[in-house]
This record gives sequence, structure tokens and C-alpha cells, in this order.
Amino acid sequence: DPAPLGSPENVPTPDLESPIACTPPRLQGGNVVAQQSAHVPPDAALEAYTEAYSVLQKYFTSDCVDHDGKFWSIRDVPVTMKPLQQPQPPMWYACATPDSAAWPAHNGVNVICGGPVDKVHLISGRYRAEAAEGGTAASGDALLGICRFVVVGETDEAAQRIAQQAWPRFHESFYKLWRKH
Repeated sequence: DPAPLGSPENVPTPDLESPIACTPPRLQGGNVVAQQSAHVPPDAALEAYTEAYSVLQKYFTSDCVDHDGKFWSIRDVPVTMKPLQQPQPPMWYACATPDSAAWPAHNGVNVICGGPVDKVHLISGRYRAEAAEGGTAASGDALLGICRFVVVGETDEAAQRIAQQAWPRFHESFYKLWRKH
């Protein structure tokens, strides 16, 4: 979805109380496919993400969106749904590296990350440090999430068998586009 306004009504978040759920377009980090589909060069990903986030802020706080930016020009788009939480629902940002935790910390955005415990520790430490250094943007109730794959079975052994069968196919499918690009 190359336009930031495709997100408010179509992209899920962990916010289960909101009648709409949204996150800005996934342009930051290693998602080369999302960057290319939005015609954003990799070195401009954070700038495009920031602009998309500002468009969403306009969406949440107005009845009509007008925006003229470097990446998107939006004219007279009516706001058809409003979030339950005002001024906006909780926002989430996927962090792949400690450096990627700075922007969400400075903007009061929750983060989610995955990977080995040591990597997650570095990302969450950077997020907390940036939030403390940056003032009050990331409040004490900002959430730091971790993404893990969970397989459930009747027994631990059954879950292991299911995971061993499913994982190779999932892994191949999940990483196919990253390997291609």
C-alpha cells in the first residue's frame, strides 16, 4: 500500500479495543519489498516513514486530510473512521537493530522486536536510553514487546513435531522476498 492512508482501516495492531487499528506503512528497516512498493529508496526509509506517520496524525485529529510532502501528496481525503482512543490508538514500531529504537523512543511509540535475548536486550536498552535522553516523548507506560513463534500441541512432544514439520515451509515462505531483494 504505497499511500499512508491505506493503513488506518486495513493494518492490524495489538490494540484490541479500537474500532480501527493502524500502523504507519512498513518502510523502515530491512523490508526492501515495502520500500520498493512505495517507491522509497532504502536510504530515505526513515524520512518516508516519518512523513507517513505525520499523515496518520492528521488523519486521527481531523475530519479531512490534506498533505503535501516529499513522498506523498494527499488532497481532501475524508476521515471515515475515528479511533476509540483519542487522540490516537497505541502505535507500534518494529525494531530490528538498537539504532532503530531512537525514533520511536523520541516519538512516544511502542516497540516490538525479535531475535536472540541479547539482541532484544540491546534494543530495549537503547529505547529506554533514548526515551530518557529525549525527554517525555516515550512515557513510562510505553510498551516494549517481543515477537516469538509459539506452537501449541496436546503435549510438548506433539508441539515439537508440529513445529519441526511446519518450520521449514514457513521459514522459506517468510524469507523468500528478502533473499530475492
